[in-house]
This record gives sequence, C-alpha cells and structure tokens, in this order.
Amino acid sequence: MSAQTNAWIVMFILLFILGPAPISPCVMLYILFFTNYYPWVIAYILWCIYDRETKTRIKRRSEWLRRLPVWNYFRDYYPSQFVKTADLDPSKNYVFCLHPHGVVVAGSLNFSTEAGRFSEKFPGIKPFVLVHELLILFSPIRELAIPLGLSSVTQSSFEYLLTERDGGNGVVIVPGGVREQITTKHGPKIELVLKNRKGFAREALKYGASLVPVFTFGEHELYKHAEFPPDGWFFKLQQGLKDYLGIPLLNITGRYQILPLKKPLTTVVGEPIHCERNCKPSQSEIDEHHSKYINSLILLFETHKETYGKKNHVLQLI
Repeated sequence: MSAQTNAWIVMFILLFILGPAPISPCVMLYILFFTNYYPWVIAYILWCIYDRETKTRIKRRSEWLRRLPVWNYFRDYYPSQFVKTADLDPSKNYVFCLHPHGVVVAGSLNFSTEAGRFSEKFPGIKPFVLVHELLILFSPIRELAIPLGLSSVTQSSFEYLLTERDGGNGVVIVPGGVREQITTKHGPKIELVLKNRKGFAREALKYGASLVPVFTFGEHELYKHAEFPPDGWFFKLQQGLKDYLGIPLLNITGRYQILPLKKPLTTVVGEPIHCERNCKPSQSEIDEHHSKYINSLILLFETHKETYGKKNHVLQLI
C-alpha cells in the first residue's frame, strides 16, 4: 500500500471514529435539549451510570478488537516500532510509565492494541492504559476505549488492576499529563514533567508492582505548536482549563493540518524496577524509588537515543 493511501485511511479513522470524541458531549447536549431524539441520549446516560464501574474495572476487554488489522495502518503511517530490552516475569504486576506525552501519545498504541505485538514480546501480561476520566465518562467513544483496555486514571483503577490478579497485569500511565502535553515542542530539548510526579511510585509500592520506564523517540515531533506570550488571553485560557478541568487547549498543525507529521517513532521498553509491597510507604521510600526510576529512565534514553536518530537530544526534567 502506498504512503498516500495509508495517510488517507488514517485521516478517515481520525475524522469519523476517533475525532468526534472531544465534541461528543456537546453533541449529546444539543440532541438532549434541541431535538426529538433526546430519549436515545437519556438511555445512553442511564447506561453509563449503570456501567460506571467498568471505567475502573475492565470487564469487556476484547482481544479481537485489539488485534484488528486497522491498527496496523497507524503503525505503518509514521512508521512506528516497539522495542523490548528485557524480559518481564508474568507472575508479577507492572506499572509502565510512558514518556513523553506529546500531543497524541502515539506510543500508547503499542499497549492498547496489538499493532506492536505486545503479547508476543511480553507473553502472559495484559496492558491497561489509564486515561483522563472525561474520555470514558459520558462519551460514546468509551464503547471503543473500554474493550481496548482503557481505564480512568484514578486510585481505584490502580487498586483494582494491581490486585485483581497476583500477576500478569500491566498498568500504563503517562506521568507528564496535560501539563506536558501543552508544553510539547519540536527541537533537541525534550521537557518531561516528572520531578514532582511521584504518585506512580507510591502506587507501585502500595501494591508491590514493578516500575517500567518506557520512552518513545520522536513523540514530541508529531505536531507543531504555536507559542503564545504568557500575558496573552490564549495562554491564560489554556492554563485555566488545565488547572481547573484538566483539559488541554492546543493550537497545533500537522500534516494536512490534522494528521500527525510522518516522523519515525520508536517506543523502547526498559528494565523493570522491582518494588517490595508496602501498604503505607513512607515519603522517604517513595522518594527513593522515584529517584531510582528517574535514573533508569535517563539511562534508557541515553543508551538508545543515538540508535534512533536523536543523538543531539537531551532530557530536561521539570
């Protein structure tokens, strides 16, 4: 298949399947108050309320959906590859920390689908990607997200997924969150919001899960950001939405405006950092494992950056 055809397929999926997700709550409100189809919206809201625990307790994970060939179009678009550097024991649980966030977290495709052949590389481990709760609250996209193994990024999700089985579950998070998403920039300096993000280390200790650093080379170069002065209205609105609602407001451009730029992506999974279970870890223990994690992440980055064409790139932790 030609690169042009692949790009059009990806654009179709983004526009007509994934694209409506951010605006679907507004569309539902319009249907509810201004059309005769409001019973359908009421029925769906009642279904979401009845099914509310599913966003933290995955009950409908579908291997068939995860293995659909359509996800390979996304993988081949960049193109993207998924690299394993160490074996993971399926008798243990894991917290995969994915960096950087970028605009779309393209590296997460390797965990939410089988495009990167996750189950072949890490047999016996089921990955569950934790995302902003608004994405799977009252949005129809949740009916696609939940079978792919997406769950809300809450303490209850951590608790359920890391205690449901004695081993074989992998929680995937992006510690940088919205703040890292809106500060993503092209260039050799990659900023990671990580210095004071220690919650993932605390949760790993509480449930005896191993921390696994994951870095996607090229993630920060998929879109171009427009920069705005700190005293401007757009910047203030952007910060307000981030602080109060946890919602990103982005002014970005890509290929054909909406598609990511065609940049090779390589997601590298590092070696696990084992954590002894401690239901009430002290702050010093959390700090110690957080420091170990940062050192492991930096080593992973420095070891592989030249291999994947980022020789002059540097990490800056903020």
